[in-house]
Amino acid sequence: PWFRHDALDGVMHYKLWERLVSFLAEEAWNAERFAASVRSIWRSYPEAGNYGSLTLLGSHDKPRFRTLCGGDARKLLLATTFLLTFPGAPAVYYGDEVGMEGGEDPDNRRCFPWDEARWDQEILAATRRLVALRRGHAALRTGRVTPELAAGRLLAFRRTDRDEQFLVALNADAKREASVALERGGPWVDALTERPLAARATLAPLSSLVARRRFA
Repeated sequence: PWFRHDALDGVMHYKLWERLVSFLAEEAWNAERFAASVRSIWRSYPEAGNYGSLTLLGSHDKPRFRTLCGGDARKLLLATTFLLTFPGAPAVYYGDEVGMEGGEDPDNRRCFPWDEARWDQEILAATRRLVALRRGHAALRTGRVTPELAAGRLLAFRRTDRDEQFLVALNADAKREASVALERGGPWVDALTERPLAARATLAPLSSLVARRRFA
């Protein structure tokens, strides 16, 4: 109703947050259910609302995402990859970029650990790379989004504008590898490393791929 009456341009996207928790943190949903639910939300919001809503993994009102993941940094990285490649206005709650944990309010508002020895450097480096990637490529900010596949614990979608296309794949399976096909029309590269990719890419358990190709 807020959108219908032009009262807001965007909302804090807790509906998306709830679905990310169910799919990635709790593993209660498979990729098919997650994708269908996200599509349902997308259709219920105006186009500008989908791109203008604040997307998040953490806030002062919710437990820390890593804590909801049972402390598993790989799940947090999957969620961070999704957050920074999906439409919306992504917000990183202080400390999530270094792997902070915390339960229900007020435990989720712990003081930031200024001692760098307590930071999860892998999460920090990955978050920085993803933020830089989003800032450097308009397709990840304003490009259209299209579903690619949702099967078991494997989810993939595309972001596309007139200059380039990204294929984002998340393997949320904790035990099994997964693979995605990269059709002809590339060449495709790993967007975070610029390494060329073969026609089929293999994803380790609880890992992701952000592939990119430019249009001629």
